[in-house]
Amino acid sequence: MLRHDRHQARHSAYGALLAGACDWPELAAGLRQPAAADAPEWVSEEVAAALGECDAPSLERLTSTALVLSSRSGGAEAGPVRAAAHASGIDCSLVDVEHEDCSHPLLVYAGGERLSAVAQRALLHHVERGAQLALFAPGPLRDERGRPLDVLGIGGRSGTAIRGRGRVMTLDAAPTPRLFRALHDRTGVRPPVRPRSFGVCAALMRRRSELVLIAINHDVEPVVETFALDPALVPAGRNLLIYAARQRSEAVDVGADGELSLAIPARDGVIVRIQRAPALPDPAALSSRPGYVVRATGGQVCASERR
Repeated sequence: MLRHDRHQARHSAYGALLAGACDWPELAAGLRQPAAADAPEWVSEEVAAALGECDAPSLERLTSTALVLSSRSGGAEAGPVRAAAHASGIDCSLVDVEHEDCSHPLLVYAGGERLSAVAQRALLHHVERGAQLALFAPGPLRDERGRPLDVLGIGGRSGTAIRGRGRVMTLDAAPTPRLFRALHDRTGVRPPVRPRSFGVCAALMRRRSELVLIAINHDVEPVVETFALDPALVPAGRNLLIYAARQRSEAVDVGADGELSLAIPARDGVIVRIQRAPALPDPAALSSRPGYVVRATGGQVCASERR
């Protein structure tokens, strides 16, 4: 029997937002149409409320990795690389290198042998400025018309070539989720958020002074997932987690390594707003106030009138 419950609704809607499969107006309109006639109306309303609460259109996606290709050269070859990136759980931007600038420290070429001269020169420019570019052999060796062109000077061979302040790595292997994670380890590029498990995908976004973590559990079992957050974005210490549309919040301690654990039900997702928690009052200072007694237990500070 098909389950049209809140878990599946969140998994589908948050997953679409996470993958960038549709823009906000399209997603919001879809949520107003139940997936089936027997789907309770509150399912769509709850998910729409969660996305509305985090103000999805205003979110700035934070990524350190870009999958690059050229729309003029065609993007049919991008499928295996995009699939490996998604299954790795690491969020990436998709950049048309011919028309868009990018400042990502790690670039992964997601196209085939044909890449326009303009796009090849753009890739070389990004690498010379300090980016690290990973290619799956043979890499771009022809222009969009099939004529020989090797601006990067890779020659279709596996290996590493220094270009300006960056480097080009040509890999003689098929793209896989494990290889995609290993690329980040090898290059030292830290994603804004990285789940520990392969069955979980996550993205970190920003709106003004707060961060928003969107995580999806694709597994049929619930998990308590550990996420590695970039300490440059999420400071160590006490942080406040606000769960969208669940009327629940909690204060947690994020370590210096940026680790944070969240419980996610099976085939479900969460949206969590992350804010710096207010500093706890100093018990010594409060206890000096006349007429009050202060007790601090379990991270909670309580002041009551002295009797």
